[in-house]
Amino acid sequence: MNFKSRKCEENGKKVLRYSIRKHHLGVASVAVASVLFFATGVATVQADGPGADEPVSGTPAPPSTTSTLGTSGANTGDAEIENTNIDTNTSASTESNGNNRAALTENGPIKPEDNVEARNNNEKPRGLERATEPANYDGKVSLIGQWTSESHEKKDTENTYKNATDKLGSPLSNPGLFRGAAKTFLGWSDMPPVNGKIADGARLFSAEDTIATAFPNGLSADSKLYGVYASLNDQDTPFPADKFSMGFAVIGGMNKFAINDNKVHIDTNVESEEVLPNTNLNKETKDKEKNTRRIIDEYKPDNNDTTKVNEVVLKAEFEMDKTTAMTVYRNPHVGYVGPVLSNTYKDNNFKLDEKKKTYTYVDLNVNLDKDLVVPEKLYAEFNGYSWRPLYALGIKEDGTKEILNVYSKEGTALGNTKDSFNSIVSNTDPRVTFGVETKGNHNITFRMILRSLNGYDSNRPENERNERIAESVVKPDEGKSIAETIMRNMILRSLTSTELKALFPNKSDEEINQMVVRINQDKAKELADTNGNTVLKVTGSVEGNVHPSAGRIGSGWLSLDSATNLPINKVEANVLELGYVTFYNVSYRFQSGTEGKVLPAVIENYKPKDTATYENEANVTPTQPTTTEYIDAENDGKWVFKGYDEAKKQVNKADVEFIGTWVFEANKYGVTYKFVSGTEGKALPAVIEGYKPKDPKTYENTANVTAIQPTTKEYPVAEEDGKWVFKKYDAENKAVNEADVEFIGTWVFEANKEGGNIKIS
Repeated sequence: MNFKSRKCEENGKKVLRYSIRKHHLGVASVAVASVLFFATGVATVQADGPGADEPVSGTPAPPSTTSTLGTSGANTGDAEIENTNIDTNTSASTESNGNNRAALTENGPIKPEDNVEARNNNEKPRGLERATEPANYDGKVSLIGQWTSESHEKKDTENTYKNATDKLGSPLSNPGLFRGAAKTFLGWSDMPPVNGKIADGARLFSAEDTIATAFPNGLSADSKLYGVYASLNDQDTPFPADKFSMGFAVIGGMNKFAINDNKVHIDTNVESEEVLPNTNLNKETKDKEKNTRRIIDEYKPDNNDTTKVNEVVLKAEFEMDKTTAMTVYRNPHVGYVGPVLSNTYKDNNFKLDEKKKTYTYVDLNVNLDKDLVVPEKLYAEFNGYSWRPLYALGIKEDGTKEILNVYSKEGTALGNTKDSFNSIVSNTDPRVTFGVETKGNHNITFRMILRSLNGYDSNRPENERNERIAESVVKPDEGKSIAETIMRNMILRSLTSTELKALFPNKSDEEINQMVVRINQDKAKELADTNGNTVLKVTGSVEGNVHPSAGRIGSGWLSLDSATNLPINKVEANVLELGYVTFYNVSYRFQSGTEGKVLPAVIENYKPKDTATYENEANVTPTQPTTTEYIDAENDGKWVFKGYDEAKKQVNKADVEFIGTWVFEANKYGVTYKFVSGTEGKALPAVIEGYKPKDPKTYENTANVTAIQPTTKEYPVAEEDGKWVFKKYDAENKAVNEADVEFIGTWVFEANKEGGNIKIS
């Protein structure tokens, strides 16, 4: 470590400045917090302003609100410590490297029982209020397992804190051009590390985190925090002291930067309603064996391809080991070489398909179904603390790659060179919002490189090269520490139509709709008619290369190059399957089956109400009318339901209609006969009743009925010396008049004539 001092005068005060030249290496696997494509609802960190300088290796911070930042062996560059009062506290202006994603436990977000307070103080988990007294932060914390003395010694110290806002502070100083970087401080943990890794379920805190963040319910007599270090050699073994052994340890330690056992998730943490925002969810299924998530929405017929589109919102996350993620953020600095993972960026042409890899990168490969509509300009947001975009590449069907044109979020063309993204990468905000001219490609690769810091990994002008986001400007996610925020998953997502409208307020809704990934309405209908069995697929993968280098070890012809290439093995993402189902209605129509007769309007009320809906190809049985007869008094009859055109119908990409037929049945009237005596004083013999005719017919109203003659028209009565003779009916014909017809037949008694017979007495 180079140490020099100078005196100067500011505002009438003498100021002693110490300039420390730090050279740190770092260890562990490099973290590729990458992501596959798109989405909604992404948590972002908005920083206050630019970082100061790199973290300083030094003694633990004093318990004040002004603390040293610092991570031993974690950062690089020149830092100045300004001492305005040599006999009192020292204030260090610091900056940390990189960016990365937030870390979660393997089982999800940190649980209350996992918090620092509960484990260290045996008190209530976070979120349970203490009923009697406020949290106490006037006390001491044991800081366990700090590497110092050029990574040769591990020590425990104790820090005193006064206020909840006091920062945790840096670990013990661990100087050394190579040896100091052999043990890279990653952060303070509430649990001891396991084999140099952050323990499962443990939390990690930055030196910039407050004591209240680490101990939400205050300090206790045995409060502890544990230093977590990434190491080039065995985690618990001091780094070799002799140069020969040290050199080989550095060279061998480069292999510790491998990045594998990663996971890629597409829209796994996005609500289904947000993936397909303009239609309603029908069902969602997940298949763990096939690693698929299927979202089937209800097809909406009134969507179209202009004012109402079937928008698709995509988001992908890259999940990695938390220790690896933090190591990448630190990007350890070695001597005069620079940051291990990115020192080869300086003067590098960043070629696409190098046979011998010369730099560290990760490719986020996005594969969109050929039937998805990809906009001419696709706007997306990348969110990560360690990485940033270098290229957007269109992958043609034959596998050839084409560098695509990039645009700022305001729509400014930025070209398609290695410098295209430079102007839109911020050192205070992990988000990079950009547009890509897709040129019709459905397979797009986003190549990511680490954020540059200084002249060691960039040959850009000094005011343009610093892309690293310092811990001091990170606003932690809700419920998270600064370190956990840095380690969270990196995300790449498509911008929604709502976000695009905010970016381009002068564009019409129709123009905005053409800027999102979407499903053509005809294709949506086609998918829907397969009842969700045919889907469009979105998937992807992550792969890349880690090129760690600590420069040449040794001198002259005896020196060895420490650089190596560690492939990031290809990891396939889950498959997102998108489809639709359409539901058809059943309707009923009634018609008259009697020629010349129109159905009364009231019969419409007898139509059944079928509230069920049916998928395509479903078999539907009709529902009977609520009433099957209607008395039509006006027309002296009734309407009778006879049946539907079919007893069952199959849905065939359209609503089903059943046609029911009603026929009019007029009232029918009978004919009766009545016999009366036409002879005064004489009653008809009972036997004559048997001569009445029988008419089995019925007659409609107004029908003309002709009377039928009696079966016998004469009946002799010997006792009375005469006979009964049928004379006639009261009418030969009668018209039906809404009642049965009755014919009255008259019989008369005729006595035998005298002389006709000789009577002997």
